[in-house]
Amino acid sequence: MPSTTIITNVRVFDGQALTPPQDTLISGTTIADPSSLSAPDKTIDGTGLTLLPGLIDAHVHISDHEELRTLATHGVTTALDMAAWPAERINALRNQRGLTDIRTAGAPASTPNSTHTCLLHLPECSQLTGADMAEAFVEDRIREGSDYIKLIADVPGPSQELLDALVVASEKRGILTVAHAAGVVPYAMAQKSGARMRSR
Repeated sequence: MPSTTIITNVRVFDGQALTPPQDTLISGTTIADPSSLSAPDKTIDGTGLTLLPGLIDAHVHISDHEELRTLATHGVTTALDMAAWPAERINALRNQRGLTDIRTAGAPASTPNSTHTCLLHLPECSQLTGADMAEAFVEDRIREGSDYIKLIADVPGPSQELLDALVVASEKRGILTVAHAAGVVPYAMAQKSGARMRSR
């Protein structure tokens, strides 16, 4: 039987509002009905405190366990890494008990000599030269464990045709596309491509 902890007299933020003080039971890693338990293993007095759901940081670049520890300390239970390579490095940071859970784009899609390729020293696999490379790029990221595909819309950078092809290839495989667009024209290109999420 999993260990049980009850937090008494705690207000809970349910995504909309704060509840009146109540008891909250944690059984193992699951929140459970507090009326189902008579004697918890541990009791915490939550008087004057508020229980929040875990926070999600939607744009990080994680490089080591210490960064995951820092995020967890600040209540971030999930982090979305927006570019990481090689795949082995980021995959080694996954599924660490007690640390922030991480999702990743892996290596992002760009082109040779784009501003971001030069600034970030993107790997060769990120430097696509045409729309005919989109399918293989998406397949390679999925094989490496990417949770979504990141496109870098940039001028100079990927053509509209390449961005569109990356989105189509991703959607065929059922994987989300995220576009980074640093400027008005790149943002319009990202939007036109149909990328599901866009950021600056």
